[in-house]
Amino acid sequence: MDPVILFSLVLVTGALAVAILMVVKTIRATAREIEVARKQCAQLSRMLRGIARESLRLRETRLDEAAREDRLTEECAGVEHAIATLRQRASPLVVLDERKTMGDTLWEVPVGRRSGDPARPYMPWRTFLVWAPSADRARRRVLMRYAESQGFGVGQATERAEFPAPAS
Repeated sequence: MDPVILFSLVLVTGALAVAILMVVKTIRATAREIEVARKQCAQLSRMLRGIARESLRLRETRLDEAAREDRLTEECAGVEHAIATLRQRASPLVVLDERKTMGDTLWEVPVGRRSGDPARPYMPWRTFLVWAPSADRARRRVLMRYAESQGFGVGQATERAEFPAPAS
């Protein structure tokens, strides 16, 4: 065999060996990178499951707190209503007008100071007894004395069956 061909074959074989070594080295590096990526994926998956569990727990807590807030709001409204009722009962009855004409009915009209809460436009202060033919007329008589422009609020008139007994 010709020495040039033999030399060429040795060079080609050497080049192939170097190329194969480089490919094997690249395959090993890629395999290591794939293994690292798999470990990172597993770690991220564990973290994601933990975050999902925590998110679910926080959502349940938020729903529980919202229900608790609604319940407490209802309880507060009930207590405020009871306090207003007690205040109304404790507030003195004042006879605004003793003039009675034929067909008049005795009306109880609550009056209070204006508050900033739109749900409760006024805080009860006193209850006035008024003789009038209708609830609207009784309310208007009280409004003449305690105008809304002066910071008073007048509630709805309710019919009262009888005049209260005198205080002794």
